[in-house]
Amino acid sequence: MENRKGKRTFIALVLSFMIFNIFISLSSNSYFIGKILKNNYFMTVELQNDGVKEKIQEFEKFLLENENVKGVKFLSKEEAFRNLQKELEIVIPKSENPLPNSIIIYFKNEKNLHAIQELLDVNPMVREI
Repeated sequence: MENRKGKRTFIALVLSFMIFNIFISLSSNSYFIGKILKNNYFMTVELQNDGVKEKIQEFEKFLLENENVKGVKFLSKEEAFRNLQKELEIVIPKSENPLPNSIIIYFKNEKNLHAIQELLDVNPMVREI
């Protein structure tokens, strides 16, 4: 009888310890993931279709010179089209690609959004934000 009680107590302690560890792990990971996600602000800017590579590179440099912009990534319409096909898991003919070239702009703080938006509104390369 004593041996049975000892085994039950041991199993109860092990299970309690495992549940406690799972709870601590989940709360710790959710805190750090939330912190990382809060620091990754971005917006997508659609460019005019007549943009030449040199103009696009100049526009990227212009954006990077702004202190509110953390990073810039150019996304060609072909790459966006491939990503769309992969995401939707369908095959669409390339001749029917309606997507424009775009730039993803990463910024540091949501307070910077208004300043960046004002900068982009007056630029002739921007079609839509």
